[in-house]
Formats: sequence, C-alpha cells, structure tokens
Amino acid sequence: MIKRLVAVLSVCVALVLVAPSQALAAPNGLSDAELSSVRAALKDNGVPTKYWSSLVETISEGGLVDADDPDSDPVRTLKTPGSDGFVLTRIYEDGSRSRTIATDSSVLGQKNGDDSAISTQAKGSVKSCGKKKKSGWTYYSNCKVAYSGISFAYSFKANFKTKKKANAQITRAFSPKVSRAVGHDVSGPSVKRVHAKQSGKRQAQARMSFKITAVKVLWSRTVTLDLYVLNTKYSASTNL
Repeated sequence: MIKRLVAVLSVCVALVLVAPSQALAAPNGLSDAELSSVRAALKDNGVPTKYWSSLVETISEGGLVDADDPDSDPVRTLKTPGSDGFVLTRIYEDGSRSRTIATDSSVLGQKNGDDSAISTQAKGSVKSCGKKKKSGWTYYSNCKVAYSGISFAYSFKANFKTKKKANAQITRAFSPKVSRAVGHDVSGPSVKRVHAKQSGKRQAQARMSFKITAVKVLWSRTVTLDLYVLNTKYSASTNL
C-alpha cells in the first residue's frame, strides 16, 4: 500500500514538473496553419526539400531565413525565362531561395535614376497590370506590387503612367495587404505616394509600410515596399 502511494505521488510530482515546461514550449512552435503556409512558400520558391527541416526550425525559433534577411547576400542568382518576362531566383547559403518576377521594361533595384545602380538583389515584383496606350502614354492599372518570401508576403496595388522623354506619374497607390508574417505580429499597414510625379532623375515613388514584432524574441522593425517609376521603366524593392 505504501509503495503504491509513493508511486502515485511520484507520478503527480512528475506531472507538476513537466507541465509548465510543456506550456512554455507550445508558443515557440508553429501552428498547423503557419507550418502549412511555410511549406507552401518553400515549395513555391523552389527550395529543395532537404533544407526544409532546418529552415522551419529557424523560423519556429523566431529567426529569419537568409532569403528574408536584408543582411544576407545570395551565393548564386539564376535568370530564367518567364511568362511575363523573366524570373530571378536567388539561392542563399542556408538553402533558402527567393524569386522575383521582372519584365523587360523594369529596372530592378534602381533607386536614384542612375542606370549604373541596377541591382539583381531587388526583391519586389510588379505584375498583373492592366495596360493601355493613349496619346503616347502607357497606362498601367491595378498593378500588384509585391514581395513573397518564406516567412513574409505583402503587397499593394498601384496605377501609373509612362511616356518616352516624359516624367512618369503614379496616379494611385492603394490596398496594402500583409498576407503572411509567420511568427510575427503586424500593425499599421499603409501606403502612400512619396513622389507622385517624376522630376528629372528623381523617380516617381509609392511606399507601403508596416511594423512587425517577432513574437518569440520581442524585436520589432518597420518594413517598407517601394514602387519606383522612371520614364518608361519601373521596379519594386523592399527593405526586408
């Protein structure tokens, strides 16, 4: 009887000791929905499955994979034909990848109106535009300016017009949306036209911004996504 009582008490003590650690461990992982979203993003970005486990572990611990880290440079960049122009795939040291859809008329990463500033590291895409021409102007409508990474995906829409030897104009920027921010809280997504009209080499510019806070490690930062339009060229880039 005494042995049985001791055994029962031992089990109870063990449960008391284990339960708190289990309660603390749960928030550090990913929910089923988040895990599914991350796996879909890994697949969409062409990340080999052998890297999935380590990348998911990084994300679940509140970290950034290299493809989502602005301080990480790709070890290799591939350019392949796409339906709307071409696709740039950046491959990083940890196995993560990012993809950018670009058109022949876009200038990737150009921020100062200087063609020498073109960079293959711009991560934004400008796509799904309605397009029409009138009086020498090309009108782009409902363009989706987007970033789609592993842990994050966000976008806004914009209307703009371009013309050779004329100052481009962004006529509207609207519908900011953060569709994925795994392991982070999001606040205040907004979008505005920073420069509605190009002036010389200063590009027309629209900017989306929002704040992210890492749930586990409690750090925060403001994320921006920019659309730039210069003459007949356009591009998008993000600070994430």
